Amino acid sequence: MSKSNNKIAIVTYGLEVGGLTRAVFLLAKALTLNGECVSILSLKKAERQENFVVSFGLGQTILSKLTAYKAFKAHLKTNNYDCVIDMRFRLNPVAEYFWVKYLYHKQPVIYTIHSAHTNTYLTKYKLVANWLVKQVPFVVVSKGIKKQLETTFSTQSTVLYNPMDFSEIENLQNEGETLAFQYILGVGRMDASNVKRFDWMIEDYLQSNLPINNIHLVLLGDGVMQEKWKRKAAQTEHKDKIHFLGNKENPFSYFKQALFTILTSRNEGFPYVLTESLACGTPVVAYDIPTGPSEIIQDGKNGLLISAGNRADFIAAINALSSDNKMLMQLQKNAKKSVAYLNFKTIANQWKSLINSKH
Repeated sequence: MSKSNNKIAIVTYGLEVGGLTRAVFLLAKALTLNGECVSILSLKKAERQENFVVSFGLGQTILSKLTAYKAFKAHLKTNNYDCVIDMRFRLNPVAEYFWVKYLYHKQPVIYTIHSAHTNTYLTKYKLVANWLVKQVPFVVVSKGIKKQLETTFSTQSTVLYNPMDFSEIENLQNEGETLAFQYILGVGRMDASNVKRFDWMIEDYLQSNLPINNIHLVLLGDGVMQEKWKRKAAQTEHKDKIHFLGNKENPFSYFKQALFTILTSRNEGFPYVLTESLACGTPVVAYDIPTGPSEIIQDGKNGLLISAGNRADFIAAINALSSDNKMLMQLQKNAKKSVAYLNFKTIANQWKSLINSKH
């Protein structure tokens, strides 16, 4: 039977800075504004102290793990959620059996996948992944991931895109510092996996005409690889035009001021970097990696989509867009409206329909 309001828990291991945490809070906000009663359950101690966030103090010791999981199980039993949306990474096969058969026993639950690198959400063991996709329903954030699951595991999933807070973006894009030069923008975590391929960002920029045309490269984000990329940039003749600004609580003013945003990732799910840039009216240039960009970028309308790995074409594209003001203005004109379908109401209603169908 359909319910007008659901009691929902969104589960995550932690709330560290990053795209997944942003997805957690945006989904919680979208569902709450749509009339649902939402809690975020963080296994680790949460840095953000919100009244709708419950944390269980999961640590490294066996005792802390036992205590945290016992408290988590008790919380689920006491609160009787209509649905749990599980947005955790899933790496340990034994742990996943424990989650399905004990922690979520008799609890309606939906699992999510946010990356084309599905090992992160299904474990790297195909036998375990095959078992897991048959235990619970899955929501994926792109059609590409859905196709991947169908091909690899012969299983169905539901595509629900990441929601966007257009009101917040509209307010914040006009705040923050103003940079005194033209620039293109790259955003992401500079972690050891180098999924965002900041080396490609820097190299493609340096091989383009942008430096000699006094168009800078601004990079937002930090991580263990940041110092390496700084050293790489410092060894070039255009080191004064490559700027590492770290994490920014408000990236939207940087999106708005940029000529365009670039994405050079190895893999993605449904990248916020692209949708947030477009929401600020700023076009995007990205490699056509397996999932994400092709569902966001309408080539030649709101950005430019380049064959995966074709760096010569990518360099040619950023050269063209930075020098052709007519093309840039046309892409800017189409940018905001191209992501309007990601509004809170639409995505929240899709979630409501899915959750109600599971009752």
